[in-house]
Amino acid sequence: MLNPSEINPATLPSVALENRARLPEDSGIYLAIDGKGVVHYIGRSVNLRRRWINHHRYRQLKSKDGIKISYFSCPKNLLSTTERLLIGHFKPKLNGPGGEEFLGRTITILKEVSTYAPGLGDRIKAARERDERPLHEIASAAGMSSQNWYRIEKERQTLPVETLRLIEQVLEVDFGVSFEEDAAND
Repeated sequence: MLNPSEINPATLPSVALENRARLPEDSGIYLAIDGKGVVHYIGRSVNLRRRWINHHRYRQLKSKDGIKISYFSCPKNLLSTTERLLIGHFKPKLNGPGGEEFLGRTITILKEVSTYAPGLGDRIKAARERDERPLHEIASAAGMSSQNWYRIEKERQTLPVETLRLIEQVLEVDFGVSFEEDAAND
């Protein structure tokens, strides 16, 4: 059994928060820590990269300086137990209700907001074609496959806003997609 006191988040493999698309697609535990080694959030996932494409704590963590995501592989059958042990040991504030204090258990409630963006696939394709890099490099930088990128350009799938923001970052463009919620939260 894992001894949480033997885990040093600063020595684990990690990526900067803005480079979260570089996380492995492994099952594991992740710890969001700042430059001083303070653990702000702990979670688990069967696919670390996919989990961070659309993470509910991204905005809160983005507002803090120097956040990186430390991680380690963990068998799927031990994810829940390992996560609870680490949360109990480190007591990260964002694992508590409202992200303010640790009380041991929490329920996360997600609110989904959608918007329609006609022609977005064509605009993404045009921006990609202006970029000199090959598609596989561009798609990889956004944490996805070329096939997935093509599906987005052809508007054959739902596009999470976090993935859109990664595409904008990789292509260095702003497609102007916003939500009423964005304006209220900024």
